[in-house]
Amino acid sequence: MKQQKKVMPKTTINWMGISWLVLVILSVIFFFIAIGFIAFPPKYILPLGIILVVIDVLMGYLSLKKRKKVNKKKKSIKKIIVTVINCILCVLLAAGSMYLPILQSQMKGIFVEPTDTQEVKINAYVMTSAYKSAHTDIFTDTNTSTNLEDYKDKKFLTQSTVDKDNQAYAVEDIKKQLNVSSLNTISEKSNVSAVSALYNGTGDIMLMNENYEASFADVEEYKNFTTDTQILYTTVIKVKVEKAETVEQYYTNSSFSVFIAGSDSRDSQLTYYTRTDVDMILTVDPVNKQILLVSIPRDWYVKNPALGNGYDKLTHLGNDGMQNTIDGLNQEFSFDYIKNYFEVNFVTFKNIVEAIGGVDVNNPYEFTTDDGEYFAAGEIHLSGDDALAYVRERHHLANGDYGRNEHQAIVLQAIISKVTSKEIISNFGNLLTNLQGNFLTSLSSDDIYSLAKMQLNDGGKWSFVSYHLGGQGDYNSTASMGDQQLYVSYPFESQVKFANEQITSVMNGQIITQGTLPEDDQTVYLPN
Repeated sequence: MKQQKKVMPKTTINWMGISWLVLVILSVIFFFIAIGFIAFPPKYILPLGIILVVIDVLMGYLSLKKRKKVNKKKKSIKKIIVTVINCILCVLLAAGSMYLPILQSQMKGIFVEPTDTQEVKINAYVMTSAYKSAHTDIFTDTNTSTNLEDYKDKKFLTQSTVDKDNQAYAVEDIKKQLNVSSLNTISEKSNVSAVSALYNGTGDIMLMNENYEASFADVEEYKNFTTDTQILYTTVIKVKVEKAETVEQYYTNSSFSVFIAGSDSRDSQLTYYTRTDVDMILTVDPVNKQILLVSIPRDWYVKNPALGNGYDKLTHLGNDGMQNTIDGLNQEFSFDYIKNYFEVNFVTFKNIVEAIGGVDVNNPYEFTTDDGEYFAAGEIHLSGDDALAYVRERHHLANGDYGRNEHQAIVLQAIISKVTSKEIISNFGNLLTNLQGNFLTSLSSDDIYSLAKMQLNDGGKWSFVSYHLGGQGDYNSTASMGDQQLYVSYPFESQVKFANEQITSVMNGQIITQGTLPEDDQTVYLPN
């Protein structure tokens, strides 16, 4: 009798079970990525876990349940539906797991942390042919060569009191470039005297730190320095940044103070060494949710730590780095609360306002800017360009730079209010895209987003108190610009003491309310 061959049953792949197993794995991966997200609120950890478990259990029940015998066609349709649902959920979880790290990278990319070394540029300036041609009583040769080789035997101007080490480095660099053993150098006492010697033909080429160039906008005689001169050569020096000692701080449960710096640079690149046209101390109490904003005139006459504590305009302290400005402010207020800084400039400030869809402010009085832009009193909406014009104007304000400080504080408060509101969520993607690299800060992004996480977790409204410090306007010499008489503002000791007390109160976790600044009506602004 012929033996029959056994027919093995045809095995089928259980796609429904496999898709559910993948769903469970992806749920676990997504959960840990989500709770590790830089701004994920802790109060949502348990709800997220419960939601994922419920989904997995429900889909597991549908995927693994043994069904009674039913119509094969119906059974097949049910399997397909469950498998499709599993697959859709898998795709969503996989997409979320991939998107969250990208989103976190974008969020961190908003803030640029300074490197341990920064570039310092020492420029070799010469008068332009156009300027020389317009002043033939001083210059017999009106053609300005753009070849460094033509300056081997020319007179090089340096400064003896400012940035000596970097200038000495630049001299050695130029000697190497020209293949000479020495240069014919003339040492002037200050930047201003060196510029004066360049203008009157005493020297042919001047070496100066690029950071000081903008300072000549305050000197009437040389306010067109950037157009009267051209840069022939630049020596780039890598300088190690001296940072303050790191202090462990918990930004979500203890108060802290940060220096807010608005650079006068119109470059998209933020730099550690720069003049500051906006100077504010932001003190934050995260426990009581209060913010104290103290605006300080850029022309305040304070000690410059980098120049032997000689008196200087506050705006000039940043030429020797943000830490130098922080040291100067801590010294002026007789405390050491300020540990970190945030820096923006004209370009990044405009980007910030545009990225959040503009801001609404209550303008205390009407005015028109130098460029003819009119701002009405009362509630007004400011676009990026409007906000920039609003915070920069001072010449057409009755109280000049002090009024500008007030406007800067008004806009900053409006920005903070909008960024911490629910309204910003709808525009979050655009916000992240447009804010990449817009802040230079010594704070880590983890510290910054710990506050964001706290706010999302706790909610609640923040209270603001702000003061705009003034001073007595006058003219005096400065440590960075020598004997040249520049416009300065002498701080009122009563206001300095008052600000110290207010900041100290917030740092100690005490509730403060808006008060009246001492000698506010005595602030004197002299147009410069």
